[in-house]
Amino acid sequence: MPIDITAPEVQTAIAEAVAEQTEGLAANKQAILDEKKAVEAKLKAWGSLDPAVVVPFIEKVSSDEALSSIITDGVEAFIEKRNGPLAEAHETQMTRSRRVCPNSSSNSTCAMRPKRRA
Repeated sequence: MPIDITAPEVQTAIAEAVAEQTEGLAANKQAILDEKKAVEAKLKAWGSLDPAVVVPFIEKVSSDEALSSIITDGVEAFIEKRNGPLAEAHETQMTRSRRVCPNSSSNSTCAMRPKRRA
């Protein structure tokens, strides 16, 4: 028995099947459109900057510990963090030196200093 595709019940069944199959496509289309709008908004935020140039720079800054520290903590904090241990070591050494040569500010002879040649 052949199916009459012009019959109303067949047309209804076809329409329901097509609607069911395309429902996911319609939802996917809307998700893609929303994502496109979000990307366009982000791209607009770049203004005249070329993302192809800026993105690698941002990646470099993000991966470089020193640059990241400067950006997040500031230059002063970065310098203090870098030079702090050196300053502490220097102060420790100077303190030891003062103990051995308490009169180190004068021209007196100290066991640690080489004697001056006349």
